Amino acid sequence: MMYVGGGGGVGLVVAALLHFVAATQSHDTAVLPVLLIPGYASTQLHAWRSERCSGLGHDVAVGDRVWINLAHLIGQKECWLKCMSLRLEDQGDVSCKLRAGEGISSIAELAPGLVTGPMSIVWRNVIEALTDHFDLGPHQLMVASYDWRLPPSKLQERDHYFYTLQQKIEDAVVQNKSPGIVVLAHSLGNNVFRYFLEWLRRQFDSPAAYQTWLDSHIASYFAVGAPFLGSAESIESLTSGSSVTLPLGRESLRQLQVTFGSMQWMLPFPRAPDDPKANETLITVRFLTKAEAYTTENFTLADITNGRFHRAMQTADPRFHDLAYLYDQYYTNDPVLNPHSPWERPPIKSVYIVYGTGLPVSPFLRYEHSSSIGRWELTSVMGEGPDPTTCFKTGDGTVGYDSLSWGHTWLGQKGDSIRVTRIPQAPFFTDDDVSTTHSTRLEYSSYTHDQPQHGGVCVAPSKQPQNATSTGGRRGFLSDMMWSGEPDPSITFYEYTDTRTHTSVWELDRVQHREILSHPAFLRELKHELQQAFATGRAHASKSFRPPHHDSDCYWNYLGAQCAYSEYCQYDYKFGDVTLDQSCRIKTTNTGGPTETNDRGPQDAHQGVYPPTGPQSLMGEPLFKHILSDYTSQCGTHKAHDRMAP
Repeated sequence: MMYVGGGGGVGLVVAALLHFVAATQSHDTAVLPVLLIPGYASTQLHAWRSERCSGLGHDVAVGDRVWINLAHLIGQKECWLKCMSLRLEDQGDVSCKLRAGEGISSIAELAPGLVTGPMSIVWRNVIEALTDHFDLGPHQLMVASYDWRLPPSKLQERDHYFYTLQQKIEDAVVQNKSPGIVVLAHSLGNNVFRYFLEWLRRQFDSPAAYQTWLDSHIASYFAVGAPFLGSAESIESLTSGSSVTLPLGRESLRQLQVTFGSMQWMLPFPRAPDDPKANETLITVRFLTKAEAYTTENFTLADITNGRFHRAMQTADPRFHDLAYLYDQYYTNDPVLNPHSPWERPPIKSVYIVYGTGLPVSPFLRYEHSSSIGRWELTSVMGEGPDPTTCFKTGDGTVGYDSLSWGHTWLGQKGDSIRVTRIPQAPFFTDDDVSTTHSTRLEYSSYTHDQPQHGGVCVAPSKQPQNATSTGGRRGFLSDMMWSGEPDPSITFYEYTDTRTHTSVWELDRVQHREILSHPAFLRELKHELQQAFATGRAHASKSFRPPHHDSDCYWNYLGAQCAYSEYCQYDYKFGDVTLDQSCRIKTTNTGGPTETNDRGPQDAHQGVYPPTGPQSLMGEPLFKHILSDYTSQCGTHKAHDRMAP
């Protein structure tokens, strides 16, 4: 044992170290549990009943992964399709008894393996980001996996899913002694969470008791890629088969997917009965009559909601008899919730709506009935029409913008002022790359701009060369000397806070629906927001800066004849450097005190440079040493002083 008496010097050092360890441990354990709710087809399904197949070595044994097992699918397609199918009349198992896998491994990759693993990544990047940066353990990172083939009421009837989910959340709060959990849902997982909240509300005797449970158990909710108003892609799946990347033909996929009651959970529906878009043509169908003549009918969002589309399609396609039954049984007549109705903001303290924009979506479909009964040919598709009230925005490649952006209606009331901030998706940037304004929300996702001189919401991202690419790579000679004119992608934040709640909408330029969970910009902002929530309990983390924090992030700006990011990077030649890029390094601390910065060339290159101290929101106390240690050596206050200088 170390002797700490006498002189007091060693004792003070040890005491300081113990105090530091205790402080950092207390902050490290101040995280909230995180619950992940995956989307459609985003959870492994395992067999709980063996099944004999005709080929040797392809039988399904208890415990085998069926979704997704490419070897079994390719070798025994019919057996695999039978295993995956459900009975239409009651949504029961046809042959294999499939149930959702459990734990993070069931959603990280759908088909683990050297070749198939990287191609089937779903949640792995989110899981790694949360565990690496926040050191979450098994009791702090939870997965609410479910059989994504089932309609909502069957999840509770067969698997007691919502009861189990309630118990899982309550246990997490008790075990971690936390004031609540963070819910992170993707795609269909948001529909599941909505149904859970409505089911949960019915378990309490009064609205006050329900609100008390929410306040003490759910701190934040991230709705990622939520199809709030459905998606036209579900119509395509039910009519002609979706084009998922599986070695199956469209007709085989359709035969399988029409047995899934969950497919109609995502049918599109209008924002309101009197919304003009409710009566716009969504689907055009050419029917082949008994007289071998064609007749054409148009269908709108309202026709899908009231069942007219299903009834008309039954005349030429027997499968729509079954689909109409499923729609009425599990959606129109659902005792808990009609999912095909707009969702009001859930009464949760902090809510974040996150999605991609700017990618083509084809919500308008044209079908022609082929000579075979029940076969449809998709003859044409048309993208989202230009809507100046939403700045001509489009969806995320899967879900249309109107559906994704329904969360804007949760940003206060019509006429409220909303803070709008745009930052680059680049991995690091300075305050100069950030634009902020305030806009008044009109209806849905349309705004009027109180400060048009600052750009407003509809102005595209600045068409000036940025300091870093969106992919996270270094820029070099060519990217500084030549610029393509294409604006770098940005993230736009719409934020609103009242006396009790915080609501935020994140729009990420050119990020696909199925890739958003792996996108570096989303993961970066998720970590920053959770860092703020865990440490302070407050929402809306600062968007003011994202500085470089490794030497490899620094490079020589040939146009400016200095190291880029001069507030954080300096020219610091070291023996062996052969390019100016290599000599640009993160600024280091000189124990002798601040010295003049050295960004413009080799002169005095070896003098130490005192670093800037970063934004005041990070200067209070050590929030998370494993996150902020990268920033503590380079962030300073001299930027603010420079701006105040005459």
